[in-house]
Amino acid sequence: MKPAVGFMGSGRVVDGVMPSPSEFTHLARTVDALGYDSLWVGDHLSTHNPVLEALTILTHFGAVTERVQLGTGVLLLALRQPGVLAKQVATLDWLTSGRVVMGVGVGGEDLSDFAAVGVPVSERGARTSDGILALRALWSAPVASYAGKFSSFEDIRISPQSPQPGGPPIWVGGRSPAALRRAGRLGDGWYSYMVSPRRFIEGMNLVRATAEESGRDASAIVGALLVPTVVGESRETARRHLQQHLQQRYAKHYDDHIIDNYCLAGTSEQVRERLGEYVAAGVGHVVFMHGGPTAELPDAAVQIHEEIINQPWT
Repeated sequence: MKPAVGFMGSGRVVDGVMPSPSEFTHLARTVDALGYDSLWVGDHLSTHNPVLEALTILTHFGAVTERVQLGTGVLLLALRQPGVLAKQVATLDWLTSGRVVMGVGVGGEDLSDFAAVGVPVSERGARTSDGILALRALWSAPVASYAGKFSSFEDIRISPQSPQPGGPPIWVGGRSPAALRRAGRLGDGWYSYMVSPRRFIEGMNLVRATAEESGRDASAIVGALLVPTVVGESRETARRHLQQHLQQRYAKHYDDHIIDNYCLAGTSEQVRERLGEYVAAGVGHVVFMHGGPTAELPDAAVQIHEEIINQPWT
């Protein structure tokens, strides 16, 4: 059985050239019309690449689409005040008839994100866990109270509430043991990135073991994968394009080992074969992140849909 499929629609603009707003509209409508299950956005406040604010562009995507799920992949929760965020996300979910999935993560690769809001990077993990609990409280009752280390409130009303019982599902990103345990304790899913099929299995094992220890239904936790992808004429050409993109995106070197083990780069047949290994590892939701200029995203969404998703790969 094929997993659900998504597409990353907004993130770092690697070449520094911002597409026009109409190009983002065209991308969202293309992804929606093609039948992708989800459309995602990345999040940063301050980084060396231009990037649109996550909830703002996600709201735009919601306004110009009809059916596709809308996800943050991932929102840096420690940078946001939970009460304000709960109101923003509940409103977005209400406006889009319950289509929001909230991926959250701790961030940290761009320290200026934290400097921009005066949050110590050393508190990012604790603030993320506390923020998830605060959001759950605000989304789960008409009148909410919560007492945590970083957030405390009494008798707060978030109205209108999310159409989804308990609010949008929360998928927790990260690869560290702390992040995996957070996903097991508090998340509805694990949003993995830069993992091999073997490491995905190991990660999900820890997520589900932690969920069971916490008295939760481990089988209900979604295993998702965000995967950098380039479909090219040859493995070498695709690898080269993806390496260049990732190096510009993150300002560090990516060798062949990383591309071959944690990404999808090659001909359509090679990408489908590798994708099948992730499916066999238990991935339930694949989100493709095109490794190229933002202006190429609509064409890449079409190519991946026609050459990968609509072909046998399980």
